[in-house]
Amino acid sequence: MDTEPRYQEAFTGFFLADAENGEVLAERNADALFTPASNTKLLTLATCLEWLPQDSIPAIAYAYEADTLRLWGLAYPQLAADKLPYNERIRKLIADWSGIVEVNLHGYVRLPRFGEGWMWDDYNYAFARERSGMPLYRNMARVSRLPDTTYSRQNGSPVTVMRFETQPSFIVAQTSDFTREKYLNRSEFSNRFIASAKTTFEDTLYAPLYSTANMVTQLLEDWTGKSVRYHNKPLPSDWGTSVWYGEPRDSLLKQMMLPSDNFLAEQLLLEAGLYAKDLTDVEQVLAKAQEEVLQISDDDLSWADGSGVSHYNMVTPRALGLLVHRLSAKHGVDYLTQLFPIGGESGTIRNWYKGTQGSPYVYAKTGTLRHNHCLTGLLQAKSGRWLAFSFMHNHFRGGSKDYKEAMEKTLALIRDSY
Repeated sequence: MDTEPRYQEAFTGFFLADAENGEVLAERNADALFTPASNTKLLTLATCLEWLPQDSIPAIAYAYEADTLRLWGLAYPQLAADKLPYNERIRKLIADWSGIVEVNLHGYVRLPRFGEGWMWDDYNYAFARERSGMPLYRNMARVSRLPDTTYSRQNGSPVTVMRFETQPSFIVAQTSDFTREKYLNRSEFSNRFIASAKTTFEDTLYAPLYSTANMVTQLLEDWTGKSVRYHNKPLPSDWGTSVWYGEPRDSLLKQMMLPSDNFLAEQLLLEAGLYAKDLTDVEQVLAKAQEEVLQISDDDLSWADGSGVSHYNMVTPRALGLLVHRLSAKHGVDYLTQLFPIGGESGTIRNWYKGTQGSPYVYAKTGTLRHNHCLTGLLQAKSGRWLAFSFMHNHFRGGSKDYKEAMEKTLALIRDSY
């Protein structure tokens, strides 16, 4: 650690422990607070493993009353995301209902669309999609170009208009010569989108939806073709007995961890709080999870969101390293490594930390913000021993490539030495 120049230029923290028994093997600045970026998803992972059912996750709570089908949002992130059987079943149950359809967001009505500490002008980027009590289409608008339409002005001169197919269908897409090529720009407080006038027929453009609570009926109507209105009935205390189910928990957690999906992290943490503790307030969910699941003191953790987009998150390398140790001790290394990106093979470390002779040795979550890069997870030494580690670098200039190269040397040394 003392001889690597990059570790001297940044504020670097490191923690290494035996994954099975928690024996501390090496540490540096391990009790200092760092900005973890997407290493925050390890906190969300631990909470979801504890609070969500392992089989299919509840997608919508429902109740039939006379001629009315009442629905309640559960923050489930994958409604209308694809045409897999569970999604098609839910859509058809709503679309085929012959009576009235109503929906309620109960405690999510005033859900802040952004996490605490998010940058306000990131609203147009997919990594900062807005949170919702009932998101559809994964809160992403899709715009594809259709054949142009030509019509004549009153003076007889032809006018050609570029047309788009949109999802959801009610959004408005226009064109501009001033929008970047292959880019979709959204008005901050509406679902009006501006696409580049250079958009081709091969292009499909995406941008986050403006997903306020009063958008839910429009989204459900667009997905099901059924008229939907609001109701004010409270979420039943026994709602778990009448739900339509979505994807299995571990499938969603893997989708969250490998590509580092911020939207899934935020929504799954919300749903875990509701499912296990009947909580819809984000701050209360974080506080309860920190106390009961993570058991990390306020001295070692300041937790602001589920994804790591927030610059307000702070945690020590020791806290993260010991969390990995506890998770591997409880769930088993074989199980946990299935949820982590694999060095040289998958996720955000598919181009780094490649093992020798096709044998991976690093299973870890990255976290990157400007001037920050972190890596926390499991390492298998040549002896077969499993180690839990957390490597955190804050306050450096430039990109993270040099730090990844330095860490690659350090982790290979650990692999060969233990």
